[in-house]
Amino acid sequence: MLCGKERCPILVKFYSSVKTKPLIDSTSLHGSTPPSVFVGREGYPKVNIGPMLPPIQGDTAFIDTPEQWVGRKIDDIVDFRMKLVRGKYRTSIRNFSGKIVEFTREIALAARPVDMEVIFEKKPHGNIALYDEVQPHGPSAPIKKVWLENPKVEPRIEKAYYDGDLKAKDALI
Repeated sequence: MLCGKERCPILVKFYSSVKTKPLIDSTSLHGSTPPSVFVGREGYPKVNIGPMLPPIQGDTAFIDTPEQWVGRKIDDIVDFRMKLVRGKYRTSIRNFSGKIVEFTREIALAARPVDMEVIFEKKPHGNIALYDEVQPHGPSAPIKKVWLENPKVEPRIEKAYYDGDLKAKDALI
């Protein structure tokens, strides 16, 4: 390669996009969140939040667990991130309520992948973005509706979350 790299990053992103686009080319998406959520920073104090959902059902935890990527090819990692669609819902950090906010919270507390379906306002779009300060992320779309199965939450995490006077040092697991 002219850039000196073993694989051309532009071609890796292109091929991954070509493979992923047919899987997410709709305003609805059904799959299992790893469980993973997105909390943005742009526009603070009004930020985008939402689930990250691949068009795959079953155990998808590996898609958002970088420590399991050791030994994988860069093509595989780019594919993982391209399949992980970021659902976006704009909310204020001062008024953190609403159905989508509550579903996002439940996903964040979940111990294992959660089956869900998301209806977007428009089709997910965007290519994989690579930044120094954040994990690579793929396409996104604004959320219209969300349905999810009951997530399994570990009792210690649930107790720590709902305990209003628990000290932070005691909540660490």
